[in-house]
Amino acid sequence: MKFAIFGTGGVGGYFGGRLAQGGHDVTFIARGAHLARIEDAGLRVDSIGGDFMVKPAKVTDSTRSIGETDVVIVATKAWQLTESIDQLKHLVGMNTTVLPLLNGIEHMDLLIDTFGEEHVIGGYCRISSFVASPGHITHVGVKPFISFGELDHNESDRVKKLSNIFSALDGIDVDVPADIH
Repeated sequence: MKFAIFGTGGVGGYFGGRLAQGGHDVTFIARGAHLARIEDAGLRVDSIGGDFMVKPAKVTDSTRSIGETDVVIVATKAWQLTESIDQLKHLVGMNTTVLPLLNGIEHMDLLIDTFGEEHVIGGYCRISSFVASPGHITHVGVKPFISFGELDHNESDRVKKLSNIFSALDGIDVDVPADIH
């Protein structure tokens, strides 16, 4: 699967880094010094569950350069989502799944209104991580946990596939609840 990580901070950097470490096709969207450092030296993740590097790392500040992906993990701050929608549109095609890992739930209406319920699944995570310096994510506490599911409560092939992918990654607990709400 082709993943785009929109927001390569503590959450996106960690989960995207684990996906890349697991051999998945991951492109990170970053900006400024963070982008430059990842381009130059890769993405460094220091973790209580084991440190690792993603090098080389696919990174860009242009979603147009990536095109449509299978999965977009949206890991910005919720208040940044409105200004990000136009950029996200370049990543979403006929079969793209949008997995939000944002703080709060106010964003769901905007994502569904923009991309349609057929593209958006519910998601949340628990982790204590942050950008320590450009190109460097530090995970300091809480075993990483990710949960996702269809908004209409149905079991779907895409959620099963994502569950299998995340369950195979080092150091992450995965849950697919019957009711993501």
